[in-house]
Amino acid sequence: MSLPRLRPQAIVKVRSIVDLHWRDWGETSVVLESRSGQIHECDPLSAAVMACVEDNPASAAEIARVLASDVTLEADAEFEQQVADILQHFLQLGWIEPLSRT
Repeated sequence: MSLPRLRPQAIVKVRSIVDLHWRDWGETSVVLESRSGQIHECDPLSAAVMACVEDNPASAAEIARVLASDVTLEADAEFEQQVADILQHFLQLGWIEPLSRT
């Protein structure tokens, strides 16, 4: 069963039942979700997106702006869509949930 797509302005947060443990090796990161025992490999952008959500609930646009400013890039529509796709993946894993239905 597929979950509905997140709305573009949806603010997401880490679900309270999720317990993530990260190991970073530069080009890749591995994360263990301890309650399920699932291990996932993440590219640097996916790891950075999840780090943003772990720090503060945010929308794809907000996360794209933060990450783009960290590397002095512009948060264009294509980059924002990449972030939204990553958030959708994390939603399907059950790691995040919408905070609001905007």
